Amino acid sequence: GYKTIIVPLKHSLVYSTVHASAIDELGGISAVDAVADAEYFKQPSIIAGLKDGSVKNVGSSLSPNTELIAASKPDAIITSPYQNAGHGAIQNLQIPIIDMADYMETTPLGRAEWIKLLGALYGNYEGADSIFNATVAAYNTLKAKAPQNHPKVLTENINSGVWYVPGGNSYMSQMIRDAGGDYPWSDDNSTGSLQLDFATVYDKAHDADFWFVKTYQYQPSLKALRDAYTLNEKFDAFKSGNVYGVDTYTSTFFEDYPFHPERLLRDYIIIFAPDSLPGESTYYYKKAE
Repeated sequence: GYKTIIVPLKHSLVYSTVHASAIDELGGISAVDAVADAEYFKQPSIIAGLKDGSVKNVGSSLSPNTELIAASKPDAIITSPYQNAGHGAIQNLQIPIIDMADYMETTPLGRAEWIKLLGALYGNYEGADSIFNATVAAYNTLKAKAPQNHPKVLTENINSGVWYVPGGNSYMSQMIRDAGGDYPWSDDNSTGSLQLDFATVYDKAHDADFWFVKTYQYQPSLKALRDAYTLNEKFDAFKSGNVYGVDTYTSTFFEDYPFHPERLLRDYIIIFAPDSLPGESTYYYKKAE
């Protein structure tokens, strides 16, 4: 009942720019000749390939074009599975499907270790192991410099009436704690996201010292937060100006931190306690004006 996967992969379909970024770092990007959700990929070779036709766009990851997938003849499909969701029609193509469920890990370094699987698939396991070991060392060095004042931290913002926050047992919750922060949902056992309403979030985190938001195609600002939802101005972090944002369209935020969590940990520590890393500035998050 098992499918054989010949490695290193020569032809592959990749669903996520996150995994393509790691594959690129491992030197295997030339083996990615088909992608889903193509508009989100930022790797120069993928963008160029989409333009000249050497990389196929199979459409949405939720309902990819199975005819295009079959025609591209990938050795394997690297998916980024949704919780409790199947693979749909692609599971009938007799092509090996590899679920990269790294986002379900409970620690940042646990997620980062998945680069070893990509290394094994794309013929550079030793390189992946080296990258991971360097990541562990850098992460632990930064963690030792985390402040001990434990500021309360709120993340994300309301969208269409729903506020998604990381579960208390998620890698993002752990990263906030590793940076010295106090996460309001730390007592929750979920590894994924929690879907909450505004009142629930406000009750739990109205007194947060810092608020981190992510936007897409516009620079985060206090005005934008207020315009999106007037009650956002009620949070203490908003009142004190301790709101930090990142535009994930222009930034490589999503591509970087899953396999290099030390880069995001560094931002958090600089924001929580600048004296911990004197003279250094954040790379992703900027204060919302």
